[in-house]
Amino acid sequence: MPGFTKLFSDIVDSSIWKEPPSICKVWITLLSQSDADGFVRGSVGWLADKAKVSSDECQEAVSKFAAPDPFSRTPDNEGRRIELLPDGFLILNYLAFRDRLTNDEKMQESRERVRQHKENYKKKARPDGYRQPSASRYDGYVYYFLEPAAHRVKIGYSSNPWARLSELRGGNPTLSIEATERGTIDTERERHKRFEQYRLDGEWFTFSKEIQDFVVLLRSSPTPSVVTTGAVSASASASVLDLGDKSQREEPPKSFKQWTREDFVSECARANQPPLLTPAEVEDFVSYWCEPSASGRFRFSMEKTWDTRRRMNTALRVVFERQRINSNRGAAGTPLLKSRHT
Repeated sequence: MPGFTKLFSDIVDSSIWKEPPSICKVWITLLSQSDADGFVRGSVGWLADKAKVSSDECQEAVSKFAAPDPFSRTPDNEGRRIELLPDGFLILNYLAFRDRLTNDEKMQESRERVRQHKENYKKKARPDGYRQPSASRYDGYVYYFLEPAAHRVKIGYSSNPWARLSELRGGNPTLSIEATERGTIDTERERHKRFEQYRLDGEWFTFSKEIQDFVVLLRSSPTPSVVTTGAVSASASASVLDLGDKSQREEPPKSFKQWTREDFVSECARANQPPLLTPAEVEDFVSYWCEPSASGRFRFSMEKTWDTRRRMNTALRVVFERQRINSNRGAAGTPLLKSRHT
């Protein structure tokens, strides 16, 4: 069923906004009727009725969307906006635009939670004669989370940095713990003041040589107040803290948001049994979903949920339709469509 669709203000700067009003209406209607994967089920006549335009105007708009657009700001698919399918239309760049705001929203919500937590901490009444607790009475950790692609580090405070890492990985799965340091919010403030010259925004700092050296010092410290984790997973870090010399617990299965390309290839091999796609089509499928974004994240990792077999079924439907279109165009001497899965 169609649901909520994000509409960005910069649509008025796009090449499609220079088209006649009827074409713009059809495009907005397509966006409003798409499902979570960008698929719109219906015919040209149905779409014309929804958009309140004539059948000829709707056919002209659909042909325009399916044709290459050299002036499009999105060069993927030669500027094509939709793929014609037997039972409807597939909006080609829907997933990229759908996830464009989601990650920003998650990071903003996360920053707001941290800000509120600090405000609540400051408002706690301290009794007369209060003294800073000794080093043996730390109530939390100062953590150092590294984002390798952006070469920046988050220096923050939490009573459970491993749970905090798991929360932040929902919007950025590349984060890893470099080190943790037993301390209080006051300790966090001291670290922020010490590295103020490298601050980017809030708790984010450039991973400078000075901070790197400090992290190395923490990780090599013999004191029990420092937990050395390096770039290990959250569950492995918890093992170091909670289990001491006990054998480490087995890590839980990776979330698909943490998969490497090799993990994704292995998952595709498993999901393609019994075979749905040919080896060449599987390679196409992997190439599309493992295409990195500007932030370095794979396309598949930006999905809210993931079912490899279902995605392969969708890809197979697109393959069949393209074969039909390609055979018609090939017979007319028109270059065949470039294969691409969604």
